[in-house]
Amino acid sequence: MPQIDIYPAPENRSFVEAIARLVSKNGLELERTLMSIDTNYNGNNYRFLCKSDPCHAFYQQKLNEYLKAKNQDTRDCCVPDDDDEEEIDLPWPPPYRYLSFHCPKFDFITIKELGIIKLTAQFVVRYDMYFHMALRKRVVMNRQFGFMQLADRRYKFYRGLVDAYYRVLRPCK
Repeated sequence: MPQIDIYPAPENRSFVEAIARLVSKNGLELERTLMSIDTNYNGNNYRFLCKSDPCHAFYQQKLNEYLKAKNQDTRDCCVPDDDDEEEIDLPWPPPYRYLSFHCPKFDFITIKELGIIKLTAQFVVRYDMYFHMALRKRVVMNRQFGFMQLADRRYKFYRGLVDAYYRVLRPCK
């Protein structure tokens, strides 16, 4: 087990322990989600999840303790004890995991409409939501921009594109 040189501040220690407990209970997907939330909103709340943070060793130790306790509890009720336990090596997510976007197949959308939706999503990300609101007011009666209305069946696809382009065109600093 790695030697812990730096411990979190006393007021943050219980928070780090609580996050480690939640991650051990709910899985590593929670850790990845918290990291993406923290980086997308330029926060420092979950900085200890990054390997470069000095408090990461403390978090890793607590996470391993909780995972071992969880494995021990399941082993007690299901399998006989085994004395030689190994240290748990946690996988690290690939760096561009959150940059993918799944494009569903549409029978009701033309190539021209797809181009308009993609270009509009790019402009909304580039020029912010003020552009989105002004464009909606200007083209409210134009059928080509009907995908911007909540009731339209293409709206979910459009919002997914906006989110995906936002991650690419405005990465965290």
